[in-house]
Amino acid sequence: MLVVFYNVENLFDTHNDPRTRDDDFTSHGELEWDESRYQEKLDDLAYVLDAVGPENHQPGLIGLCEVENYRVVEDLISNRRLQYMPYKIIHTESRDQRGIDNALVYSEDAFEYLGHEALNIDRFAPSPLFSRDILHVWGKLHDGSVLHVFVNHWPSRRDGKDETEYKRKAAAKSLKHRVDELVAADRNAQILIMGDFNDTPVDYTVKTVLQAGRQSKGSPELVNLGWEIHDRKKGTVFRDDEWSLFDQFIVSHSLLKRVHGKKMHVFDDAEVLYTGRSGVARPSRTYVGARHAGGFSDHLAVWLQLD
Repeated sequence: MLVVFYNVENLFDTHNDPRTRDDDFTSHGELEWDESRYQEKLDDLAYVLDAVGPENHQPGLIGLCEVENYRVVEDLISNRRLQYMPYKIIHTESRDQRGIDNALVYSEDAFEYLGHEALNIDRFAPSPLFSRDILHVWGKLHDGSVLHVFVNHWPSRRDGKDETEYKRKAAAKSLKHRVDELVAADRNAQILIMGDFNDTPVDYTVKTVLQAGRQSKGSPELVNLGWEIHDRKKGTVFRDDEWSLFDQFIVSHSLLKRVHGKKMHVFDDAEVLYTGRSGVARPSRTYVGARHAGGFSDHLAVWLQLD
């Protein structure tokens, strides 16, 4: 089964939601976000989800972040490139003030849905963060075993990495607490964690708090499949003239043996990259500041294959 995670960079519809800060993403807003630009964005994202992974393999699970609501995910999977797949959507509204959430799209041919919950990360924060919940979905695979999937979008570094680390630490603690509960109930629990962590494999929140280590003898319960890519100084976002691997897959040892090649991949085809005057290729963004660039996302998609 092909599994994909993609931060789709502000997938908003064109309607104003008075409960959130989405005013810029309307036809009269600063970004002049209209139906034409929205449909172009959907076409671009659907292209990635159709092209990612091995040839002739369609995603069985798709984790998404920066989606405004259920409707935009529904519009995405209804795109002509994806509409032939039997996809279903799991989405929950979070308290993020911009109105962006996480979602999981799954194929009924590959994954039998059993249940889901939203993990509020405020439990381990000194004060309410108004950030995205962690989406936990569980279901059966083709062999009848249960897979636990966590879709993450941890708080950003917008106000500085060090200044905002406590927020991502709260997210890491919330996730680790739930994982520990699952492992305590079943030491062979199959756990798949995906997301935009706004931190890399080497950062404190991921490596120490979540305890997601390398693939090695005596490694912790959780294995971060992003280490090899990070070591090669590759990544999924390009900021401050360097690549950073913010988007990662982390798995339990019980699931690692099912990951083909025991590795994750970055979808970095030329189509989704932009090369500017600097001569350095980087993700082709939808907006650069307030200018509509018409690209895909400021993140690259990541994927892995489960046997």
